[in-house]
Amino acid sequence: MKKFLILLTTLSIVFMGSSSYAFGKNKKTGVAPIPELVQNQNESESKLDKEHAKQTKKALKSEAKANSKLAKQKDKIEKSEQKVSKKIRKISQEKVAEENSAVNDSTKSEKKIKKNTKPVSMIEDTKQTREIQYVDNYYASMNKNRSALAMYLNPNLDIREVRASHILVKNRKDAIQIRKDIMEGKISFEEAARQYSLCPSGEYGGDLGFFDRKKMVQQFADTAFDLKIGEISKPVGTKFGWHIIKTTDKR
Repeated sequence: MKKFLILLTTLSIVFMGSSSYAFGKNKKTGVAPIPELVQNQNESESKLDKEHAKQTKKALKSEAKANSKLAKQKDKIEKSEQKVSKKIRKISQEKVAEENSAVNDSTKSEKKIKKNTKPVSMIEDTKQTREIQYVDNYYASMNKNRSALAMYLNPNLDIREVRASHILVKNRKDAIQIRKDIMEGKISFEEAARQYSLCPSGEYGGDLGFFDRKKMVQQFADTAFDLKIGEISKPVGTKFGWHIIKTTDKR
């Protein structure tokens, strides 16, 4: 009986030892996977970090490339603008030079023309002054040679004042043509005075009112006093120009 109990206890001890060994082994096998999971997680996180870093590098590179392209485009635009501005400056300078040369050429040509030719107005003025000078000399000689008998025989010497109208023009040719039109009835004396007279009295049909011999130049006064009432004179030259005189009244 004792031997049986001893055998039973030994078997139980052996059984308990083997079970404890098996339990320890299972425990080890159950706890072992935890560090592997942590390691895998760390590896995945490192991979993600590496990929994120790669993406950020790519993004930075692409941004740098885009910035460089924009900078190049800006440089090209600035260069093109500078070229255009230079061209515009050249064109404007050429135009200014052309205008200056044209002005210089015109001034030179004008100077040559002035040196070689006289203006028509100067020729007409010299001709007019000669004609007026001739008339003045003529009336001056008449005044010197006028005798007392001629003054006595003049029927207009007893007239103190006359009223007359006149048309004043610049040259004798115009005066002759205007008088011809008046005498042919194409235009009235008063209307011709309004249209052609250079005297302010032309606004009133050429009327000068009453005047004596002293108020007018000798050529004008002598003609106005010698005319009959309503008679129109031939062109009379004075220092003011050429006159067509019409005597309207005497007293």
